[in-house]
Amino acid sequence: MGEQPAAAAAGRGFGSPDEALARWRLVVVDIEAGFDLAWVWEYANELACRDWLHAAWPRLGERERVLRQPVLDRWDDRFFAATLPMAVDGAGLGERDGAWWHRRFPARCFRGEGQSLPPHWSPPPVVEPY
Repeated sequence: MGEQPAAAAAGRGFGSPDEALARWRLVVVDIEAGFDLAWVWEYANELACRDWLHAAWPRLGERERVLRQPVLDRWDDRFFAATLPMAVDGAGLGERDGAWWHRRFPARCFRGEGQSLPPHWSPPPVVEPY
């Protein structure tokens, strides 16, 4: 399968693997810089591009996967380094099966006054004032 069938199978939201990889890069760079907790309840939505890549990846042709795998690995590694495991089953350090990115949260955050954290973000991240 090539890019078109993979994109169709992965669903709406991103037109191509390259677009989804570009969005994943932006998400990771933002998390590395510090996640704004004003958007904490939207965090799972930020990971939609990685979900899309996960769904599309097996449907890409071998050539497309080989070309893009180093890029995906680089951004996955950076995301992993900039995040902490959630206090839920299966969130152990080093575990990267399934949708592992959903079991991690930003290690560095910015918080507005009175902003609460999801209970599974434990231990809590470093939270800096705005």
